[in-house]
Amino acid sequence: MNKFIFLDIDGVLNSLQIYHDDPKHAPNCHGLMGIENCKVKLLSQIVQATDAEIILVSSWKRCFVSYMRHRETKEVGSYDACGKYLYNKLSAEHLHIKGTTLNYEVNSGTRGQGIQAFLKAHPSDAWVVLDDEIFDDYETYDIISHLVKTNDYTGLTEENVQEAIKKLNE
Repeated sequence: MNKFIFLDIDGVLNSLQIYHDDPKHAPNCHGLMGIENCKVKLLSQIVQATDAEIILVSSWKRCFVSYMRHRETKEVGSYDACGKYLYNKLSAEHLHIKGTTLNYEVNSGTRGQGIQAFLKAHPSDAWVVLDDEIFDDYETYDIISHLVKTNDYTGLTEENVQEAIKKLNE
């Protein structure tokens, strides 16, 4: 059976700490908080140790989906720059997003519903959610036991990596 990593971006692949400590050198995605290479390397460790597929649950999926759609047609969409940025950051570590959850409203508290719908269509016993937030419906859909909660100040850490690998390989 497939293994899945449901990936949030902000607070996972980036951190507030770097913006606080070194704002001049903090990664930047067209004025938005960028992605830290060291966090992508940590994500790569999880994928290499588990063969899990990355499923995007982040609000970044709007950009990513737009970029992927327009990449095929050579058109330019309004969200493509950040989608291309995400694609390139992950590709540098040979990581690829295999899918996204449904596009529920951002910050509406339905992220768990999107994860549940994805799992219904793609059953799996081994999956984790890498997220710095606990959404209102995470308890309803039994997401909490699969959650590897990051801290938005530090982002993904080595401890989070070990926890995710353990959950995925049990």
